[in-house]
Amino acid sequence: MNKRRRIAIYFCGGCNPRINRDEIAGQLIRSLSRDYTVLFNTNKADFIVYLCGCTAGCSWKKREDSIPGVCVAGEMVDGWFVSKPEIVADIIRKIKDFFGGTAER
Repeated sequence: MNKRRRIAIYFCGGCNPRINRDEIAGQLIRSLSRDYTVLFNTNKADFIVYLCGCTAGCSWKKREDSIPGVCVAGEMVDGWFVSKPEIVADIIRKIKDFFGGTAER
């Protein structure tokens, strides 16, 4: 039986945002929801997008080491600078690369 993979978007507190987290989350939802189940602020997922508004990476600090994920901290994705217009595409590429391009197991 095939099961939809679960992607969680885990938000920081938003105290010092340098990027628009809501806009990025909305774009991710629109891009991913056809193939994945999108959840919020939970560790009960197959992959987690830690969406931090600044470089402090607060939500990344709450990660579960056993769950793969990607950290967005301001204009950094997994520690690499990414221009704001490319952040969503980079996240989606990392998710698809991790799952081997498939949305089901």
